[in-house]
Formats: sequence, structure tokens, C-alpha cells
Amino acid sequence: MGKILLFLILGSVTICSAEKNEEFFSKKTYIKSRDGFMKLGSDEWIVKNDNDQIIIGARFSSKLKSGSILRLHAINGEKKIIELRLGLNESDLFVDLRDQNGMSILSLPFADHNLKEWTNGEKSIGVRIKPSTRELIYSFENDMEMVAKVNKPIDLIDSRLEVILGSDDGSSLVGCITLVSVTLSSPLASIYTIAQSDTQSCAVQGNECAEMNCGEGICKELETATCDCFGTGKAGVNCRSDVPSARISSSMDGTLEYRPLPGEETIHRLGLSFRMDENEDRQGVLLSARLQSKKRITVYVVEGKGSLQMDNDLSIQFDLDSSLKDHSLVLYIEGKWMTLQADGMEEKRIDVDCGEEYCIQFEEIHFGAEPQTSEVTRIGLNGCIWETYADHHNILSMYYDGHPRVSSSHKLERCNGDKEVTVVDVQDQFISLMGQSLPQIHGLLEEESSDSIIGMGASLLPSKRTHHTPSLPCNNSVGDSCRNGATCIIRNSTRQCLCPHGFSGSGCEFSSIPRNCAEARDFYRIPDGPTLIDVDGSGPLPLSVVDCKNGITTIINDMPERTVVHDGIEQHSQFVISYRDFTPQQVAMLVMESEKCTQQVHYECSGGAALGFERSKTQLTLAGNRTVTRMGNIDKKCGQARCQCETEKSDGMDDGLFESPDVGITKILAFRDHKIPNQNGQISVRPLVCSSHPGSLTPIRFSAPVLITLDRQFERDISVQFRTSSSSGVIFSTSGGLTLRIKSQYSLSVSIGSSKEVTVQSPIRLNNTAWHLVIVEVINNQLRLSVDSVVIIESMESDLPPLGEINLGDPINGFIGCLRSLRINNEVINLHVLTKEIENSELHDSCPDKCHSDLCKNEAECLENLEDPSAEPVCVCKVPEIQQGANCEIDINKTPPVSFHGGHLKYEDLRWTLEGEIVLSFRTDQQQGLILFTHDHLNNFLQLHLASEISVTLTLNNEEDVSACSVEAEAGEEYSDMEWVQV
Repeated sequence: MGKILLFLILGSVTICSAEKNEEFFSKKTYIKSRDGFMKLGSDEWIVKNDNDQIIIGARFSSKLKSGSILRLHAINGEKKIIELRLGLNESDLFVDLRDQNGMSILSLPFADHNLKEWTNGEKSIGVRIKPSTRELIYSFENDMEMVAKVNKPIDLIDSRLEVILGSDDGSSLVGCITLVSVTLSSPLASIYTIAQSDTQSCAVQGNECAEMNCGEGICKELETATCDCFGTGKAGVNCRSDVPSARISSSMDGTLEYRPLPGEETIHRLGLSFRMDENEDRQGVLLSARLQSKKRITVYVVEGKGSLQMDNDLSIQFDLDSSLKDHSLVLYIEGKWMTLQADGMEEKRIDVDCGEEYCIQFEEIHFGAEPQTSEVTRIGLNGCIWETYADHHNILSMYYDGHPRVSSSHKLERCNGDKEVTVVDVQDQFISLMGQSLPQIHGLLEEESSDSIIGMGASLLPSKRTHHTPSLPCNNSVGDSCRNGATCIIRNSTRQCLCPHGFSGSGCEFSSIPRNCAEARDFYRIPDGPTLIDVDGSGPLPLSVVDCKNGITTIINDMPERTVVHDGIEQHSQFVISYRDFTPQQVAMLVMESEKCTQQVHYECSGGAALGFERSKTQLTLAGNRTVTRMGNIDKKCGQARCQCETEKSDGMDDGLFESPDVGITKILAFRDHKIPNQNGQISVRPLVCSSHPGSLTPIRFSAPVLITLDRQFERDISVQFRTSSSSGVIFSTSGGLTLRIKSQYSLSVSIGSSKEVTVQSPIRLNNTAWHLVIVEVINNQLRLSVDSVVIIESMESDLPPLGEINLGDPINGFIGCLRSLRINNEVINLHVLTKEIENSELHDSCPDKCHSDLCKNEAECLENLEDPSAEPVCVCKVPEIQQGANCEIDINKTPPVSFHGGHLKYEDLRWTLEGEIVLSFRTDQQQGLILFTHDHLNNFLQLHLASEISVTLTLNNEEDVSACSVEAEAGEEYSDMEWVQV
């Protein structure tokens, strides 16, 4: 059939009690809620003979994906003969005709048009009912006519017609509806309103917000007038509903994902409100977004200190308001500028260096977590989120409405106060990580009524209270109370400690938090950004938050740039310098726990404001409480030379570099010289920057089993880093019977004599010639064994005897490989100094790393022969079927691609295709298509085709048997998005 356009001639008879047709038919009616509707009638809407056709046309724009557009009733007396229904059902446009019993009388109700972009633009629809031929014909957007047969006779003579815009049963769509035409065999005269509820006139195009009621929200002139409810604590079409919330848990590995529609990639505002769980790790990803440029923006927070990062190029540091439980974050994007505001405090702004004016185009946005894009993924948020916005879109509202552009890998639940909160089984959650049964809290927590409100609209989780046994104190007097912020409970008359994240043991004594950023990167696999560190391990110093980047620890201080320390007004002055989240003791410990720390100092002088190091006019105190008179490592000098600002007659500037161990300026003393009235000396103390592991430059290598006896006793702890290609070997032992050995490629064990053995399993191979960290600790008759980030705690049945002297290696079953960063009783040991008197041809004072970052390509693994340093390393390709070459430098995915536009490639006499392995990649924007077909001379074949945008199917034929299997895309993904798919 051809296309149909409904052109109707409408009369314009004026009747006082009714509107003129031309005025009503040009006016949009706004249905404000699901209960809104407008019922219309006319004295001319009477069916007079069998040849009369009922023709109705309408335009609509909807804010929802389901709802009634209009209904037409044919009524004879008080009896409804037929009902025409036009509406949306989950974005599908439907047309149906029902009889007086409400049963469909169409041979096939229409549901052929899917409005994926159902919020965008105005749509038109026209319907004709022909009783004489028992046909219903409709056209959508002036497209091809669709015809359906009416499967029973319909007698409409003498019936009057009524039209309902929306629906009077509470299922209306919310939006604007324009009644274009209603006619029988002749033009109509006038119409009148029978009843209406919750409607108003839609303003004329370009001024639709004039009559839009958005409550406290703001109306925006988009395709239709749209309410922006951001900041109101309300949601919904008219900002009248409670704001939706969702509980997010990092253990779910889930994320709330939003993919902007085409044309909406330029987003000017992202917003999020959140509350972190008090009993969980107070850190996590708030926002993670991928741009069309493939760069990623991540906003991450640790213990109230946050960072926004764009890849590793740009960053904004910010703090949350510590006095608040409910926090807010807003990111504004305008052109090449990004501005971040947290908790309504000072805005932080950066300039994104890109060529185009609007270069920040969003491809996907994740709230509360980041997608699993690699083996290293930041921890997600534990808590509740609400007010999740991308421009005017409330993403959580879209999620609960089932919008196709919003998804989550796990079903999200609201954080409503009337919903019982699931109590996390602490034992099940942490036993695999800590290796110890931790106390459970089931039955100890009761709901307590709470008036807590999330933000301004949604109620939070019910508060909890812990019940204790009054007759038994939780923390006793012998010094074994719960430590490191643990929660103490009494269960079965026994004191138990609920350890926070990163701590374990009966009293939460053991810390498994990295000591610096190098450990965080290399052994804990924590991505760059704000990171929680514990500089003294299980020692008494508190935790700190630092900004990690490429394994480098950077801590800033509070001294303003160009602080005046010498002038002609002040008396002798003392300037105390504090470091962000670090005490002087922690600064000193960080220096000890790093291979190298540096700090730059800049000084500008004028008017004779000399530093006067020779006369101790300027004195600097370091973190180790040592006072120096220099700017660098040479006494009385600036850097390696004489200071330009040394005499009262010179103006200029000086720069110095402090290096460990004398680094970390905590105080500056400046003595005034009264003879120089106009002097001006300004100093700038840069951040403290520390890198690598202590002892990383002094490794030793065993090329064969060797025993080295150290003049050191095992008192509390020992840790060491190792790398090896062997799957067994003793790393160290003590004269008291404790032995640490590699048991297999994936396991380490500690044995105490022949009675006790503790084993820890690593998720990655330990003999991959990469560095690994192993820690053995004994506190309160508990033994801790850890490798990298995996920790096991084992309680001893009896007191451990003195463990005695420490031996490295073993003469028979000794370790072959490299050791470095040996720490005994929390003291870093220089292995070169410790072994310099030992003469053994199998012991070497170097461990060259030949596996530099550029050697093996395409994520291949590099293996070294640590027994023979002259041997070249070997690259093991990640996917041997795809990568080849000595360095895995050949990748078939990076060979020039071939584009198909209806054609094909044919290869003949390939005899292995039905028996060997086939590897290929494809990308397409098509929903179906043949990818590969191969066959032999017996017509046995293999076929690979794209069955749909989410399904790839393999079909095999072997003689009489035909088999098929399909692989479907993950939730929210598809194969027809022009991204490469490997098969």
C-alpha cells in the first residue's frame, strides 16, 4: 500500500457553549499525571449509516514510555459498543479495538512501532474505522498504512462518539496531546468538554514552560517542556514525587550505568548525593565516565579526601565536609572546563587540554562504582546514593522506570526507612581474605525507629544499636582491647571484635593496608588516586590518605607559596609546617619506608633578605627532629653551590633539593636582622615526594641453594620481597623451628616445627619472576601470613617458644631467586651491608630486571632465568592464538582490517578450517549478517553469523547432524555498536 496523509476539512460553526473546532484542534492539552484526562463530545458525532467512516488523528509527546494517548468510545444509549485504544506500552505504540466486553476484536492488534527515543519529539498518528468492510486502518508518522480485520460485525448506527485524551482509569501518559481531527462522513461543527482532571493547556511552541508547573524545579524548553528537579529533593515529571535512592555495595561488583542518547553526549552537569556505611570501608568510586575520546573521568574518595582524575593527566583534589553524613558532589562541564564542588564548599576547576571547544563528549557514565575494564579496578562505594543526575535526567528514576539507556548488573534496591536492611555476614565476607573466622553479628542488631532523611526526599536505612552484656566490660584491663577502630561486642559472654576493612586478628591487631603508594600499586593492585596507607604496618601510628600516582607517594603541606619569613617588621619568627593527614612521626616513618624521598625548596630575596646559613639566621627542622642550615644536602649551601641570597647585598632566588633521609621540613626558624629595615625574603616549600620500596636498590640473588645466617632475632615480624622462577624453596627459617617456603606455583606456607603449618593461596603465580611481598607476624599468640594482598590469620594453641636467629635460604632446599626490602621487627635491613662479609659464589649483590616495560608487547608475560643472569628473558604471549613473535609483537587484531559493503572474500583449498582453530574479529552496526562460512567437499560446513544485535551463533553440520550454539552479549552491551568483537 502507499502512504496516506489525513487531510480533513473542518467546519467552524460558533456555538456559545462549545469551542470552535479550529481553535480546539490547534490547541495542545497537557496531561499532568497518570490520573489526568479530558473527555470530549460533540452533537455532530453521531453515526447515521453503515457507510460512515470514523476518522481520528492526533499528535502526542510523552514523558513516559507507557500510557494511554487517547480512547474513542461508540455509545448507544448507555451501552458502550466499541472502544478504540491508542497508547504506549514499554515504548511500543499499540492500537487496539475492543467490544462491549472489553475483548479485542482485531485479528491482530498493532504493536509494530518501537519508540526507543520515546521522550524526544512529537509524533503523529491517524486511524480509520470502516464498519461496512470491518477494517481498521492506521498510519504512524504518515508512514505506510497498516490494515487489520475486525473479526466480528459492529453495528454503530445511532451511536454517539466520545473521545478521551489520556484515560479516565488512571493509566494516562504524561505529556502533550493534540486532537488533530475527529470526523464521520461530513465535517463537524463544534465540540464540548464533558469532564476533565489534572490537565492544562500546553503553551505554544517555544514557550511551553509558561504554563508548566515544576514545583520547586526549573522548567527547560527541550523537545517538550521538561522539569529539572535537581537540588529540590523531589523527582518525577513535575518534581512532586519522593527522590529515588539505591543501595550500592562494592561486594556486588555492580554499577548504575547510563548511556546518553545520540545527540545528548554533551552533558553540562553530573550530580550525586551519597552516604557511606559507617561500618564499612569509607572509600570508593563516586563517578566513573568514559568519553568518546576513550579517556576516562573518575571521582574517588578515601576517608573524606577525594580526587577527580582524567586518566593520569589531570586531577582535582577536594575534601568532604567531615561534619556531614549526607554528602553531595556536582561536576559542571562547560566547553573545555570542568568544575567540581563537594558538599557546597569551594569550587575546584581545571582546563581540559583538547582541540575542540566541546571536546568532553560522554559515552557512558557509572554511579557508585567503575566498570570491570581490567584486572585492576577501584573499590566501589558502600552505602546509599540518590540525586543521581546527568543534566536534567534523574538516572535512578530512569532505572526504576525501566529506561533502556540505564542498567545495572545487579538489581538495585531502595534505601527506604521501611525496608529491613540485610545484615552482612562478616564472617562469610572476609574469611576468604583474612583466613580467620570473624565474629558474626546476626541477632545482635535491632531496628530502631529513625527519622533520618536521605538528602531532602528519601529516608535512609533504619539506625542500628548494639546490645552489650552490662556485667562484662568489652575492653578489659590487660591491654587486649579492640584496636584500630574496631567495634567491640559481647557474644555468649565472650568479647569479640568486628574489624574494619584492612585489619584482622582477634583484636584487629594486624594491618593489611599498604605502607606507601609503591606497595599499593605493586602488591595490592590499587589504582592511582586517593589511597589509604599505614606507614608503620601493624604499629601504633594512625592511617593516612595520600594521592598515589604511578607508585609515587606525594603529601602536600599547608605552607602558602612565597611565605614571607624575613622582613623589616616582624621579630624572630617560627613557622610550623603541617602535612595533609600526616603527623611529624608519620612523615619520618614514610621516609624510612621509601627508597627515596625528595622535597624542593624555593627562596626569593630582595632588600638584603639573606638566608644567612653561615650565621644560622635561617634554620629548618626536619621530620626526624633534626635541625639543618642549608637548602639541599650540603651544609651551609643551596643545592650544590653557594646561595645567591647569602649576603645582605644580593637580590635573587635560590633553589634547593632535600633528599632522604634528611627530608620532610616541619619547622622554619627565621631570626630578624634589625640592621636591614627593607628586607623581604619569601620561601616556598614544595610537597614531599617518596618513591619505591626501601631496600629496592640493594637486592641479593641466589643462583643455587645457599644458607645465610643473620645476626638477628625474630621477635615480632619479618617481611621480605622475592622474585623467582622456581615453584619450591625455603625463603627463610629460624633456629627456633619456624620455616617459610614456597610450596607450589600458587602457595606459600609457614611451618613451626612438625606440629603446625599455615598455608596461603595466591590468585596469581608466585614464580612469574615478578616481585612479591611476604609478611610473617606474631602478635598476641596469633600468626599472620600474607603474600601480596592475601592474608591468613591463625591462632596458636599454646605460647610460641623463642623463634631465635633468622636464616635466609637453605643449603639443600633453598630458594633460588632474588630478595630485597628485608624488614625485621619493623626495621628495614640493608641486605648488601648484612651480607658483604659473606663469600659465596652462589650469592650475588645484584638482581638485574631485564623485563623492562617495553620488552614484551600486547600484555605478554615476561619470564627471566634467575639462575643464569646471562640468559635472555622469554615473552609468553597472553593469547598465543592471537599474538606471535619473540616479543609477542605481532597481533592479528592490529593488521589492516577489511570493510564489507555487500561483498565477500573467498579462500579456496584451506583444508584445516573444519578441524583447526579460527580466530577473527568483527565490528558492525548491523543487527544480522553472515560473518563466516566454510565447507568441505562432502558439504560438511561451519557457519558463524550475527543472529541479532546481542547474539552470535555458530552452526556446525557433520554428515547428518546439525548443531548450533549462541553467545549472547552481557547486560547493557551489544555486538552491533561498531566496537571490535573477538571470536
